[in-house]
Amino acid sequence: MGGLSNKERCRHEIPARRAAHCWSVCAVRLAPNFFLQEFTRSSAAAEIGVHNSPPPEVLPRLHYVALWLQQLRDELGEPVIVSSGYRSSEVNEAVGGSPSSDHLTGLAADFYCPHRSAAEVYRIIQALPWAHYDQLILYPGHVHVGLGAPMRGQAWRQA
Repeated sequence: MGGLSNKERCRHEIPARRAAHCWSVCAVRLAPNFFLQEFTRSSAAAEIGVHNSPPPEVLPRLHYVALWLQQLRDELGEPVIVSSGYRSSEVNEAVGGSPSSDHLTGLAADFYCPHRSAAEVYRIIQALPWAHYDQLILYPGHVHVGLGAPMRGQAWRQA
């Protein structure tokens, strides 16, 4: 599970069958500056009354995305705020997401930097030699990165 020990996954003594649910609410660190709950919180989930807890097989993918964002954060020298990460199918449908969205598999994130415009962050990512992605989309106010296969390097602006 992305190199996390059982103790790092959850600070509570819980039965294994409840572990996946608990991971979504506990302070599980995916990267030095990113926690699991940043990738799973969802106002849409709350509005429709569903849990947005990822299944265990999604956790290593979220770890991968968090490490990618950590590298970006380190490059920028400032916070990167995740506004959307993992989405259950119910949440994805509620927000009008694509049925093939990488959010469903834990391989995408929408994010912004409080001290830079989304357009500036988008341009910086395109210039970084290490920043490989499948999709990089500039939206008004945030950037979307998809890290699923086949890593096509597609980048565009969405109105």
